[in-house]
Amino acid sequence: MLLAVIGVAVFWRHISGLMTFPWDFQGPYLTHAIARMRDGSFLEPPLWLPWGGFGIPGHLSLQDGTWYLPQYLFDFLGWPYDVVGATRLQVAHVLAGGCGTYVLLRRLGIRPAAAVLGGAAYLFMPAFFSNAQHVDIVRGAAAMPWLLVAVDSLQERISIARFGFCVLVVWQFLVGSYPGIVVAGFYACAILVAVRGTERSIDGTWRFGNLLLLALAALIAAGLAAVKFVPGLLDAENLRRDAGGFNGVDLPILTTLVLDFDVGFLGNDVTMRDVFLPIPVLVLAALSGARSRIAVLGLCFAAFGLLCMVDVGFVKAIVSKLPLTKLSRFQISDFRPILHLGVIILAAVGVERVLSASKDRRSVVLGAVAGSVVLAALIVYGLQIGHPGSRTLWPIVAMGVTGAMALLVAYFGNGSARASWLLVAVLLPVTVVSGLDHVRAGARVWNMPRSDQAEVAEFGATINELVKRDRYRAITHRPARLVLTPLPSERGALYSTRYNFGWFAEAFSAFGYEDLKGSDVFGALYALAYPDATEDDKEVLEWLLSPSSTVLSNRADEVTPGVLGDCGASCNIALGAAQRGTLRMTAFRENGAVYEVDFPSPAFVTENEPWYPGWRARLCNGRQCESAGVMAEPVHGYLRGWSLPAGKYQLVTYFEPQGWILATRISRGAVVVFLVVVIALFVLRRRPRGSLSHSS
Repeated sequence: MLLAVIGVAVFWRHISGLMTFPWDFQGPYLTHAIARMRDGSFLEPPLWLPWGGFGIPGHLSLQDGTWYLPQYLFDFLGWPYDVVGATRLQVAHVLAGGCGTYVLLRRLGIRPAAAVLGGAAYLFMPAFFSNAQHVDIVRGAAAMPWLLVAVDSLQERISIARFGFCVLVVWQFLVGSYPGIVVAGFYACAILVAVRGTERSIDGTWRFGNLLLLALAALIAAGLAAVKFVPGLLDAENLRRDAGGFNGVDLPILTTLVLDFDVGFLGNDVTMRDVFLPIPVLVLAALSGARSRIAVLGLCFAAFGLLCMVDVGFVKAIVSKLPLTKLSRFQISDFRPILHLGVIILAAVGVERVLSASKDRRSVVLGAVAGSVVLAALIVYGLQIGHPGSRTLWPIVAMGVTGAMALLVAYFGNGSARASWLLVAVLLPVTVVSGLDHVRAGARVWNMPRSDQAEVAEFGATINELVKRDRYRAITHRPARLVLTPLPSERGALYSTRYNFGWFAEAFSAFGYEDLKGSDVFGALYALAYPDATEDDKEVLEWLLSPSSTVLSNRADEVTPGVLGDCGASCNIALGAAQRGTLRMTAFRENGAVYEVDFPSPAFVTENEPWYPGWRARLCNGRQCESAGVMAEPVHGYLRGWSLPAGKYQLVTYFEPQGWILATRISRGAVVVFLVVVIALFVLRRRPRGSLSHSS
């Protein structure tokens, strides 16, 4: 309840609809998710998203939350998924992250008062503020504590509920999180299993069967996520290619542990350089020591997270040799949840040590002094590199209050429950004020005012009104593509947020999606609008922007830019012998089109639609369709063409990415395996006690 109150107090303007999160938050994270839910369903999402960038492959939109259950609650319950709804969902994730940290600490044996303090500290982790625009980073950071809870729970004891919970959490972590955080989660789970497994082995409670079931749960979860990742992995070369260099922590960035991150002299992007933790957590972590088993776990988490983040040559070389770590593009945001959970665990152990320090008060004094000295040195260094002195007052006050309370409780608390709650009663407000002081100094990265009036001015209606309109249905042809910037245009202008209107209102737009700029196909399409485009490029672009149109020819090489320029706004033209045939579009759908074909001889058809590997067509006569079908061919590398046989038939085009059938079979197989395991656990559970000693 305390954590919920803190979260609501911090985000009350977001919950009320007065604020949202800026920049990318209202881009593909929102727009593509709207299209996914509106044009398909949870079990049958659209494979091609036609509303922006000339139409894009759905499997390369990895960050839109496909198959992420919390997002689909809006679809299941009929709630509008607009900016306000998406904002409230993200706030719920922040609260879930804090609650998950509380549950994790309680599972590790930490008393409730210290667990509340740890949960409050996690509420202010930078992923939820400096990375607020990155929805998948927020989802991953919020899910990380729950992932560890699920893994540790199943490793401790076998039951149907624990097995099902583990599969659910791992599956949703995979489909909802940024890929780099998935890698970090893999290592966090490995550390947890190793450390906690060693503890249980020493205690004689470790079971190999539990570990096998945990591995099976992870494999099932990965199988369920196959429909999202298999097509994308097979087509990874067409994802954006601007990953850049190492995005890690150097000494100046380390000052953001206690000082501001939104200052101009620090490296990295403003959203990717914050490692803040509330002052009480840092001081208490210094009191933990390394004697307890829980402290060892926290130390392993913190050390591994920091090693994967630091910008030091030989350390980077070592980390890069670890499996999967090269998939991390943003080391700070990817591995920061491990570092922060590790430090929070150490701080919780520090609370326990303070409360039991009646026989070893000297160690508490030394720990408090050592922690304060290190933080003070960091503050002094921060002043030297340019941090304003006015921003150091609160960290210093917070250090003093935390150290004083730790010593007071250590000397006079006698380890009582009342003493623990007294300690938290003082340090919880200090933690919250530390967090608020830090995030408000960088408010622009997580606060963006919104209003119905602003949305009407931008899009002609509120986003809620736009997304609540009837779903797209098949039409006889595609209308002209929406262009909201003067052409020719510099590349940056083609990614204007005004193109979000196309997604909200189901209006076909030509530009607006940046993440496929590394693709040869979409790179060539966008280049048609650049200032250095040739006259031929301009003619092709004009044809692409026009309503549905086709060129009928004998061969693909007959379709020249000049021919396309002569086509005009909307027409069908024929060249050579092919002119004796007829081709008529009868329906245009979000995932293809339907044509009535009557060709006396083979012909080549070019559509004013983008080509991409995976476009196919069926040749149908009534309800019967040929099983082989036809694969689309690229014209000029980016237009969609079809080599069609003679005859009278119906041509039904559709998009199906490479690996889609394989991925669906893997996911269906995972469902079957899950049900088999659940049935097996149920049967084993009904056996007499003693036949499965570690079952519940």
